[in-house]
Amino acid sequence: MQAAVFLFVFGAIVGMVVNWAIYQLCYFNVRPISPFTAPPAEVGPRRWSDFLPIVGWIGRRRESSVFGRGFWIRPLLIELGLAMFAVWFYRWHLGGGLLDEPRLSLAAGEAEWWYAAQFLLVTLLVAATFIDFDEQTIPDAITIPGTLAALGFAAVAPQTRLPIVVHGPSYERLHFLSPESIEQATWLSDWRGFAIGLLICWLWVWALLPKRCTLRHGVAAGLRLMWFSIFRPRRRTVCKLRMRERTTESVVWAWLGVGLGLSVLYAWIWFRGGVTLQSVFGALLGMAFGGGLIWAVRIIARWAMGQEAMGFGDVTLMIMIGAFLGWQAILPTFFCAACTAVIVALFNFFLTGQNAFAFGPFLSLGALATIVRWQPFWRYLAPLHRMNEFLLGILVVSLLLLGLVMWGVQLSKGAQQPEEG
Repeated sequence: MQAAVFLFVFGAIVGMVVNWAIYQLCYFNVRPISPFTAPPAEVGPRRWSDFLPIVGWIGRRRESSVFGRGFWIRPLLIELGLAMFAVWFYRWHLGGGLLDEPRLSLAAGEAEWWYAAQFLLVTLLVAATFIDFDEQTIPDAITIPGTLAALGFAAVAPQTRLPIVVHGPSYERLHFLSPESIEQATWLSDWRGFAIGLLICWLWVWALLPKRCTLRHGVAAGLRLMWFSIFRPRRRTVCKLRMRERTTESVVWAWLGVGLGLSVLYAWIWFRGGVTLQSVFGALLGMAFGGGLIWAVRIIARWAMGQEAMGFGDVTLMIMIGAFLGWQAILPTFFCAACTAVIVALFNFFLTGQNAFAFGPFLSLGALATIVRWQPFWRYLAPLHRMNEFLLGILVVSLLLLGLVMWGVQLSKGAQQPEEG
């Protein structure tokens, strides 16, 4: 009982942090709704009761004239929901929920590590979901620290990787070659494993650097433009107009520092080897596969529809999910998200005539569904993962079919538009 009360209060406090993030880390409509932000003059000073989780929002109804009628309902429900989820999720882990087998005995501290990593992931997904609902954007301030935290969990606590129930009363942890034997990965300990890990780290850093990239004038010109847009070299000519001198932005140097730090840490882990290297390499592959899949869908959708159909925030969100759960969890996450999104999009189109919606919340829902139903998903996925070429072919064909469907929808919309004049 005491543990349940502690977890309930802990979840409510985490909910307060999530509410602060929802209204402060957004791009377009920052609002001082959280009691931990400076209130506008119309509101007046905060009361001590405003800082209480859940119940504090009931007293905040007095601010409806400033923030809008019923503004307090959603923050209250978020804090209450996370408080209840914190209790249920811990009991679910203790009862062997992630193993889908209550009779299997857990190692000491195993459930607590799973709970810590996955509850952090759920917390980040909740914040990203509601920001995406409000603005159809997902801020890097959520996904980037989340990805770094996932890499930290993979390095410090390899037992946070998803489990696989094997024949008999035992289980093992998911690694980057599952369901194949890890002994087959002899290349991980030579230069290939080292190079692949560094490549993934620097591809992530490159994707997040502020830059411009276009192939309109050719590949060479596009690469030159991208390089100059990142490092902004000094002007070679003197202009009569007084123009601000070009300098490399500080965020570029910060990201290069992050890439260098990740490279040093990965090199240290690679030289040590063992379970820690397997865990970190699995998280890096999850980042690459998750981000690559959504990036491919983004490119195909842009080609088919002639416009941006998926934001870069969805890419960084899937990178974070892959870092926490591993590359094997990406397919069920994306499948659940896509199926749910199609159903909701059809209802939204028939009811409102609009086809624009945020995809991030469905990715978050798919990740949660993958965690809760991991073992049933894995029982279906394991035979497919043993046929990597077949699985890759299915993925490529599915992406091509998705592009053709989007292209057909775009053509039908253009045909239905009345001619001008």
